[in-house]
Amino acid sequence: MRAVVHRFHSPDALDLDSYVPDDPADDAILLQVMVGSEGADGEDSFDVLVCTLRRLERLVESEGRIIGRHYLIVKSMDYPAIKQYLIKVIERESADNWKDLATRIGRIGKWEFEDYIEYDESKNDNS
Repeated sequence: MRAVVHRFHSPDALDLDSYVPDDPADDAILLQVMVGSEGADGEDSFDVLVCTLRRLERLVESEGRIIGRHYLIVKSMDYPAIKQYLIKVIERESADNWKDLATRIGRIGKWEFEDYIEYDESKNDNS
């Protein structure tokens, strides 16, 4: 089973294709990558915080430290190049089933179902 990027979304930009930050060298944007498996209709969301070096430096100066999981660090905010890079790294992932594939992609971006535990009604003892 291979990964396929279906589309991108961001709550930080209404139209990603025309998004240009005030300072492309000092910006951060949450990018939601919608990914499915080859030949299937469904998709799940994987969140990546795209952050420039300058913005990261400013964040570290103000916070003292930052955990960098699910960050994509770039020198300049070049959305077409970022999009192509994410497509390349995500679509080279493969696994035997969706859960394993999503777990692998989840190393790049936070999977919407990461740490999800299905509710088991049989364990709800209200007697």
